[in-house]
Amino acid sequence: MGKNFLRFKRKVRRGALISALLLGFGLGIILLSVLMLIFKLTAIELKPVYYVLGGALSLIVSAVLYLIFSPSDKRLARRLDDTYELDEKISTMIEFKNDEGVFPSLQREDADRRLGEKPMKLMRSKQLVAAILVFTISIGCMAGALVVPAKAVGEEPPIDAFEKEWLIVALEELILTVQNSYMCDELKSDTKDELTSLVDFVKDHDLMSEMKKEAITTIKDISAALAEVNTAVLIGEQFKKSANPNLAAIGKEMADLTGTGTRGAMEDFTDTFADTSYDDLSLIGDEISISLSISGVYNEDSIYQEFKTLAGEMKTASKTELVELFETAGKAISTELIAQNVNRATVSEVNTTLCNLFAISASELDSDIPIIEDDIDRGPASGEGGVGDKEDDDEIHVGSGGIGTGDAIYGSDDIIFDPDTNTYVPYGDIIDEYFGKANEQVLDGKTDDDISDAIENYFGSLYGGNDQNSN
Repeated sequence: MGKNFLRFKRKVRRGALISALLLGFGLGIILLSVLMLIFKLTAIELKPVYYVLGGALSLIVSAVLYLIFSPSDKRLARRLDDTYELDEKISTMIEFKNDEGVFPSLQREDADRRLGEKPMKLMRSKQLVAAILVFTISIGCMAGALVVPAKAVGEEPPIDAFEKEWLIVALEELILTVQNSYMCDELKSDTKDELTSLVDFVKDHDLMSEMKKEAITTIKDISAALAEVNTAVLIGEQFKKSANPNLAAIGKEMADLTGTGTRGAMEDFTDTFADTSYDDLSLIGDEISISLSISGVYNEDSIYQEFKTLAGEMKTASKTELVELFETAGKAISTELIAQNVNRATVSEVNTTLCNLFAISASELDSDIPIIEDDIDRGPASGEGGVGDKEDDDEIHVGSGGIGTGDAIYGSDDIIFDPDTNTYVPYGDIIDEYFGKANEQVLDGKTDDDISDAIENYFGSLYGGNDQNSN
């Protein structure tokens, strides 16, 4: 086979490859454009997987077309004879390419020489022209599909100005509620910052779906901030894992933020000291130290320090001294648990309010996020009034109080007479104020031990979620 024939053969196969690629990808782009247009008109998202499948299909089609377009030696020989009017010299050369006789060899040399005298530019490919045309059309189709706007099926309308302003006012009132609450300063600051950012987001956006997503993020961020400051839960969860039933009981009460329960569990623990060897007490002290170290609570935390001190004393102090130390620590920890319960109750009220403002269901939140689930998406029934309408009833149910803050009342819907406003109000509206005033007296040392214990037990019962009716 002559070198000139091979040169023409390489040229033709290059053209076949280019034609196959242009035509294959052109058809693929046209198909993808049609799909894109259909999906836009039906408001369906065209997922990336379709682009991957389109590219793979184009490669497969291109490979098949190359096999079709790339001619065999005999087909190429006939084409060359027809193009250059060589009277089947090339076809004869290919037919007898393996014949080593004198005349076939001379014939091949003559045919290849004559072929070398012909210009290659005359070997034009109709397939290449068609492929270029199809590829150009495909680019136009894709451009058109990209320009056509997607059909807005069920497009969410923006909220009206009045509803938006109402949301902003409600959020600003919630920020004021947080400001006036008795939650710790660190958590109060974080919560206010998160709510302020949410207010700014609402001001800058008009779609409720976007506001709802941001509100869910706000709830999760506030709950994460709560988890960092409510250290008793972290320590309690570690104590609960203990094989010692008494330490596990303390952990359970702490994880539930039950002040009086934790104090009682610590007293029950000291009752076992008489029958516990000093070696066992030392081992329990080591277990407490290990639990503290892996709890994730920082060393400066007050509850951490109380238990850290107790753990050290369990190795050196007498049993009588230990009982006194546990009693003193129990009082301090109980008071701190009440404060942490205020944190949780306030955050729960904030989260529940946000859920109601932005129509967030409990199922859309993580299970460990504090909310008052019964209050989500619940408004007054038909013909019934809210809390504020109770003054118009023929009878006003007056009780001794409830558990909670603001409208979030735990275990009771009692209302109580407020002498400051000369009205009946939900007990939850003023429990924080009562707690703040009473706790201030306790911390300032203005009350004796009996009164302090009574205050701690009372508010521990309320904020701890104990059933009042059982007292």
